[in-house]
Amino acid sequence: MNILMVGNSFSICVGSYMPQCAATVPGCELELTSAYIGGCSLQRHWNNILEAEENPEAAQYLVSDWGYADGDGPLQKLGKEYNNVIALLKSRKWDVVTIQQASHESWDYANYQPYAENLIAKIKELCPGAEIVIQQTWAYNAADRRLNKESEWGFEQAEMHERVRASYKKLQEATGFRVIPTGDAVAIARAKSNGSAELEPVNPGPDTIHLCKKGEYLQACVWFGFMYGKNPEEITYVPEELTEEEAKFYRTCAKEALTNGFW
Repeated sequence: MNILMVGNSFSICVGSYMPQCAATVPGCELELTSAYIGGCSLQRHWNNILEAEENPEAAQYLVSDWGYADGDGPLQKLGKEYNNVIALLKSRKWDVVTIQQASHESWDYANYQPYAENLIAKIKELCPGAEIVIQQTWAYNAADRRLNKESEWGFEQAEMHERVRASYKKLQEATGFRVIPTGDAVAIARAKSNGSAELEPVNPGPDTIHLCKKGEYLQACVWFGFMYGKNPEEITYVPEELTEEEAKFYRTCAKEALTNGFW
């Protein structure tokens, strides 16, 4: 499966463990590519495409690849370069292209359009055979300074999750695309552990936005189950940062998000 992620820091982290997870399940070969700009919104992605149309040499994105060197051998990170999305879309036959909103704008659907629609039209034009998939991003750690009633946003973690969920639901309804329920999986892990699940980094910190290695494993399990239509509990890979018990817990949360969501 050839997957291109047009995203930001909430997508490049899929590369931390999804390739290893896929490698442990027979028949699940993977070529994973990330087009990354930190905090990149749908509006910025679209503006970058307009720039690349004017200047084919534009190299706005850090591009990372995970796959099999020379089509053989162990799964590995194959290297990095800089490029633009138009060139990447034309570079090979993609099975799946994923998109998402920047996390800080993900809770307000007014920030999605017309940029998502424009981006989708360009992907369809250049990769008519690829499935376009949306990743639902997650709510920040409850300790984030923006998540309180007196903050600039004026709501807390639970409401951020519901707003993010509602925005991605609107995007799904507008496009008919499938949605990877990463945000739901994060919410499920928080709820099942009464908020004690270690999903965000502790050091260096505070980082109240990104996922730690345990959270990245949860995300990888969700992506694996979604992309291959398999039960994440089939995964046998356990990163050294997790215990067997922790890995089992996150695989269970991933399965629940994939089976009980409304996507």
